Amino acid sequence: MLFHTVVGSGRFCSHREQEGQSLAPAAGSALGRSVQPYLNNRHWGRMLVRVSPYFPFSARVCLNQHHWLARRMQQENIDFQQTTNAFLRCPDPQRLQELADSLTAHDLLVCGRK
Repeated sequence: MLFHTVVGSGRFCSHREQEGQSLAPAAGSALGRSVQPYLNNRHWGRMLVRVSPYFPFSARVCLNQHHWLARRMQQENIDFQQTTNAFLRCPDPQRLQELADSLTAHDLLVCGRK
């Protein structure tokens, strides 16, 4: 699992969890440090979960609709080429747009309840 540690005013340090290695901050470390895991959902792809290190410990789930759209196109066997946040090639751009327009608030709520 890939983790991001937020240090101070928004700097990120990425690292992978290793067996036997603690991800807890060291004694005397800066306040405001949190661990943010990326989760891989079969419908949404990679998602970032942010949990506040301060009371009331709110959580935020960050989704990438491009991952969701890529999964939908794979389910329909549409050949495409994707970079991080863009589709470089798609033989059926009209179907790509239809799939993108089919995302609803209900889809977001279903994902958030998991």
